[in-house]
Amino acid sequence: MEVSLALRPSTVDSLLALFVQADFWNESKNFVSSRKVADMGMKTIRLESGLRSREVTFNYTEDKNLQEIMNFFENLCQQEKTLFEIDLALKYDRLGIPKKLDELQRNLTAKRIVAPERFAPVLEKIYQDETLMNLARKEARKILSKIEKMQSFAN
Repeated sequence: MEVSLALRPSTVDSLLALFVQADFWNESKNFVSSRKVADMGMKTIRLESGLRSREVTFNYTEDKNLQEIMNFFENLCQQEKTLFEIDLALKYDRLGIPKKLDELQRNLTAKRIVAPERFAPVLEKIYQDETLMNLARKEARKILSKIEKMQSFAN
């Protein structure tokens, strides 16, 4: 499955600043932690710019900037998964929509959503759909209002 996604320029700038702070281009810098930690799955971070490219694979890193970059992309993946699941619920599990909206609400509260505005169209669709339960429609409207407030503060 391919997802088209455009990040806000400010988000891209923040990510690039984290790469600079981490001194990511420095080939001699090792981001792999020597600590013995549980296997949390290998993570690969790659940065390409013009002819330059660097890729780092690790289970755990102690570099706070790289951890923040990793968290950003994990949250982005979670966001897109949640969006996909809400779309699926709209088509195939309309009674499951409140549960999906609760999950979205928890992720928003925990700041695990990178681009909340991506949810606006599907939330509007849920809110406008009179064949859905009022509970789901009200929850969609509440989340949509929260996202709109977040957007007004971000601008």
